[in-house]
Amino acid sequence: MRYLCRGREALPADERQCPPQAADGRAVIPLQLKDDSPVGACEAAALFAATGHTAEAARLVLAVSGGADSTALLHLAAMARAHLADPAIHVVTVDHGLRAESAEEARFVERLCLSYGLPHRTLHWQGGAGGGNISAAAREARYDRLGQFAWTVGAGAVVTAHHLDDQIETYLLAKARGGDGRALAGMRPVRALRPGVVLARPFLGIPGARLRATLSQAGIAWCEDPTNRNMHYARARMRAALQDGTVDAAEVPAALEMAARERIAHDRAVASGLRNAGVTVDDDGSLHIATKSLRPLEPELRRAVIGRAITAAGGGLYPPQADKLARLADRLSAGDGCATLGGASVRWRDGHAVIGREYGREGIGRASAQASGTWFDRRFVVSRLDAGRLVALGVFARGNATERCLPVLVSATGEALARHPAIRPWPGGPSRRLDAQESVGWRLMANL
Repeated sequence: MRYLCRGREALPADERQCPPQAADGRAVIPLQLKDDSPVGACEAAALFAATGHTAEAARLVLAVSGGADSTALLHLAAMARAHLADPAIHVVTVDHGLRAESAEEARFVERLCLSYGLPHRTLHWQGGAGGGNISAAAREARYDRLGQFAWTVGAGAVVTAHHLDDQIETYLLAKARGGDGRALAGMRPVRALRPGVVLARPFLGIPGARLRATLSQAGIAWCEDPTNRNMHYARARMRAALQDGTVDAAEVPAALEMAARERIAHDRAVASGLRNAGVTVDDDGSLHIATKSLRPLEPELRRAVIGRAITAAGGGLYPPQADKLARLADRLSAGDGCATLGGASVRWRDGHAVIGREYGREGIGRASAQASGTWFDRRFVVSRLDAGRLVALGVFARGNATERCLPVLVSATGEALARHPAIRPWPGGPSRRLDAQESVGWRLMANL
């Protein structure tokens, strides 16, 4: 770990003019690549308010690693408190344990939070030894822990420090992979994270240089993550190319805005397609889509509608590949046979496609019971749990195809304590029913 500056001075007076506001009251933040002026308290308040969630979410969770960007997020949130509706701010550091310095970086954030009078919590993840795409697994684990913590403290938003430089890198990396149109829209300023919690990124229009200038002006230290300069990673290589002028980003902000408009239009079309499809969701998390409603849709829109249904009902993070979706969409509109895709099973019944979870060869992951609520397989929110863990009924080799995918609460010794209401009782099984609400319908329409 390397500290770039030391000490902490009094918070500077805000001499920066507040940004203009649009008709809906949100701040209008122009994208300026070369700006390196510090961010003041008034502008910081406008940036947080621009997410549209600060006032409604009385509590915020700040994701702070100790790097320059997230440390600036912490500093600016502390500055903006006087300008906001007095939200309760909770600071969280997720220690992935992937670097020897990570524990000390978490302690650095804790000390800084103490100086601001803000509560801090370090959450841990120890899944780095499992192989595969560690970066993706760590990112998924980080958001899962942040979302769960938000539930614990009753927060409506998790706030991260992604900024304009990150957005530009995301655009250029997507373009290098062959993306076009709305695929180049980058990160959403606000997106659904889990039921009742959004992920907000108020700094997407702010260059990283401004965040560092803010810290330098206040005399606040930050930590440098050496992986940001590790040329093994495509993002680090892209960042280096941008810094040395090999890649020119001058036209990227305008391209981002155009792609974002395309994504908004597409989202509205998908939402309309889902509404016209008469989608219903059973208590067991199964989706029903009228197949005749799919036939009039343009092929691309039909694939998008089916992809969201598969992702939501199958508990996945991302939709299946486009070519597989295209084949399934054709079969769905024709009402032909049965299929499995993306963790979901599809069958036809009375003019409807019924899309549910597939148990699969590897089964369904477990979840530790949380008093604040447990999100099982991204399909059910289970409340009022004190101890134990949630598993799929399939681990007991019981139930039909639908029941095998439903949650059961088990003790540390594996004894079944409670079952999803849609699971039929069995001899010796639990009589207690879980308080489980499906979140498949929520996921189906999230961000649309």
